[in-house]
Amino acid sequence: ETAPKPTKMDELAKVAQEKAPESEHPPWLVLREVPTEATLRLHEELIDFTEFMRPTMIEAAMRDAWVHSIEDAAKSLWPQVQVHIFGSTATALNLPTADIDIAIVNLTGLRVTTAMKQLAERLLERQELSKVEVIQSAKVPVMKVQQRSTGLMADIVMNKTDGLETAAFIREQIGIFPPLAPLVLFLKLFLAQRNLHETYMGGLGSYLLVCVVLSFLQLHPSAQFARAHSVSTLGKLLLDFFRYYGQEFRYGSMGISVLDGGSLFDREKRGFTTRTRSGQATLCLESPADPSLDIGSRVFKIGIVRAAFNHSYHV
Repeated sequence: ETAPKPTKMDELAKVAQEKAPESEHPPWLVLREVPTEATLRLHEELIDFTEFMRPTMIEAAMRDAWVHSIEDAAKSLWPQVQVHIFGSTATALNLPTADIDIAIVNLTGLRVTTAMKQLAERLLERQELSKVEVIQSAKVPVMKVQQRSTGLMADIVMNKTDGLETAAFIREQIGIFPPLAPLVLFLKLFLAQRNLHETYMGGLGSYLLVCVVLSFLQLHPSAQFARAHSVSTLGKLLLDFFRYYGQEFRYGSMGISVLDGGSLFDREKRGFTTRTRSGQATLCLESPADPSLDIGSRVFKIGIVRAAFNHSYHV
């Protein structure tokens, strides 16, 4: 029998083992005098978790070298192109095993899929790849490649710059709302543990997650009132997040906008009425890049996501 294919959670567990010795405590936990207040303990653990998930110097160097290898191969074929990273790697909101999103721009005279196949051939010639897949049927064609020496994955798109603009928007919001990064990193792991983190499988993908956390922070009392801000630890914010999206948010009638400081809107008036096959309302989230699009409509497992948030609030 063939061994089961390792999952992202298996890879994360391996990273955790390598970063910390075996212990009865979570590998990211820093032992210190324990506060009596539960939300303060949770606050400190979220800080520890965020620091633990940051790439080490070696991990960062490996990821940089992989990007450089792809860039070098692309420029050997098309000297005029520029290579950029976007997505969670560009915003420092990536878990250690995250794929690296790469955009190759200024490509001319070739179909995108033809160029992808040429790049794959060049990387194979250089013995860089252990796996390659060109997904032509996607709305935006993407080439998924795995580096032979490290196992790192990269998703490559061509002549698409909207991801670069999105990354710049998220970096700006991280500066305005410092809790955004630690909350997103923890919730990424939370969703991955429950297999609810892939948009194409109906889950809450990375970008959508950033937007729902951002909306929560924009509308939270801590953003409106100094007194609320002074007592809003990361632990309290996480519990408030679970309560808000697990119990209070009206998915059937409300839509989310994170533009201009954040707001909610009547989704039916905007024509955002997508429902699942069972008739349940999906998440409604206006695209920051194109407000005419509802990018939350793909989250058809929102009922399961909501139940997971609600359960975690009560545990």
